[in-house]
Amino acid sequence: MKDKSAINPICSNSIESTISISFRMEGKESLGKAAFYDHYTLQKHTGFQTKVVSSPDKAINTDVLFDYISSKPNFMKHTPLTSSSIDGGLLYIPGMTRDSYNKQSNSHKVRIEFEKNIIKDALLRGQPILAVCAGSWTLWEAMGGKIKSVADHNYGGGMPRISNKNKITHNKAVHRLELCRDTLPYNIFTNNYEVDLINISVNSHHWMAPDELTTPENIEISARAIKDPEITIKTRQGIKMEPEENITEAFTTIYGAPVMGIQWHPEAYNWNCSANNDLFNHKILTFMAQSGKAYQAKQVLLEELKDKFKPPLEKEDDSLNDLFKNKLKL
Repeated sequence: MKDKSAINPICSNSIESTISISFRMEGKESLGKAAFYDHYTLQKHTGFQTKVVSSPDKAINTDVLFDYISSKPNFMKHTPLTSSSIDGGLLYIPGMTRDSYNKQSNSHKVRIEFEKNIIKDALLRGQPILAVCAGSWTLWEAMGGKIKSVADHNYGGGMPRISNKNKITHNKAVHRLELCRDTLPYNIFTNNYEVDLINISVNSHHWMAPDELTTPENIEISARAIKDPEITIKTRQGIKMEPEENITEAFTTIYGAPVMGIQWHPEAYNWNCSANNDLFNHKILTFMAQSGKAYQAKQVLLEELKDKFKPPLEKEDDSLNDLFKNKLKL
């Protein structure tokens, strides 16, 4: 096992909060490439420390992520921490490649089972959760829903990726969003101002989606897909994509800790917030990260209160014990 702290040591005092990211072994050139993308983009958007959480099963090898980090010096501000638990701030469930989904390798099966367990644990804790693209299917299913196939939502030009200049490439708009009024994504973006309808164009790399007919308890649909005639994106075969409309693109909890599943990739947008779409997606990520920070601060406070008000150990009272023994004789 490598000394992961030696890659990019950081001062623990500088870490305000952590984002726990479920680990995925994916990437054509390196099995750590996809996980690197998750940590890199989340750190860029939020500035928070990230943490690898994964199953201890031998099918999972998190070392491949740190091998990849070593090959990209100075790309990442914080070297990810590692942990087998989800204690910390926001829990983040990333997507998966279609190849992983179709082939169902052992590492993939272990990952999905692990994610469903930590999602259920986080829900019991009241911990905020953000699940992206195929990760939102795992969240939806863990909460009791079912998924279905959808047409023309999987852009064939390749997944968003990080260039050698630390920029996100292959981030293509495929359709617009219709945000449902007074739901969490709508309010994050509008700050509760009076806006009748907000249309945001987003990327799309999914071939399945939550089935709205199986919406779990305490969940509401917060965004749906609508066509945009100005978008003329094509498949790899050169055919114009006709994305299916009214597909669930986002869902959120109604009550309790914020839990959100979204079908597009918000992390693929610019964190400098120069354009409307960039700002929308940046706000979603920073809001969820701050929700995780608030949750983490509450847990720390609760532990401090437990320590402060822990009753002192009392000496055994012999007279009371004798009285109890005498009553038993009676």
